[in-house]
Amino acid sequence: MATKNAIESLKHWQIKWINDKKKTKVALDELQLEFGLDNIPKRIECYDISHIQGSNVVASMSVFENGIPKKSDYRRFKISEDKNDDFEAMREVINRRFNRLIDKKKTVSTKLDSFNKRPDLVLIDGGKGQLSSALQSLDNLGISDIPVAGIAKREEEIFLPYTEDSIILDKSSQGLYLIQRIRDEAHRFAITYHRNIRGKKSNKSRLDHIEGIGSVKRKALLRKFKSVENIKNASPEEISQIKYINIHLATTIKEQLNSE
Repeated sequence: MATKNAIESLKHWQIKWINDKKKTKVALDELQLEFGLDNIPKRIECYDISHIQGSNVVASMSVFENGIPKKSDYRRFKISEDKNDDFEAMREVINRRFNRLIDKKKTVSTKLDSFNKRPDLVLIDGGKGQLSSALQSLDNLGISDIPVAGIAKREEEIFLPYTEDSIILDKSSQGLYLIQRIRDEAHRFAITYHRNIRGKKSNKSRLDHIEGIGSVKRKALLRKFKSVENIKNASPEEISQIKYINIHLATTIKEQLNSE
């Protein structure tokens, strides 16, 4: 009985695997046709920008190969502080990523191997403005043979370079489903990174105003307790176990954090 169930389960997963492979092939074929690509887009990269009112601007790169997320190739970027809008941020991230591609001598770390790979299609999360910004950076780098498309959230419109009309794929399209998955992954990755950056800055600012706490003690506190909330919940005795923090300073830290 157990053997029969195992065989049935194996057949089920084999059928699912075959169906998924078929859907992926349909999706990639659709994208090649709709975007007018010379080749099937086996490697697709998607870029997204995340910030709150222009502060703590970050970007992400999600990667799908043969319709499957390749999370080891995902990358995130902390954008320069003076690049405080989506267009400037997109120009910077595309320049940084593809500058690595054309100058592989700079890529010495295995962590950057993803930058050595040439995408078959680049997706930009945004409309015509973001797409134009990405194209400007590629043009400045002398890259004109990598297909690029923009995805606007409204109606899931797709914009191609130098064309007025957008493409709207059928809602049941496997190609649209794949694009949405890639875009959503880039969005998730960017938002997660943005929250991490914001959290670290918040922790830093809340400790910096306490007299007697410099960068060394602040780093030691956060290394031990991970967050300001955990420090607030710790006892003065636990806090005073940190090097260079005596019981008097530990009590002051506790009191000031809880008075906020």
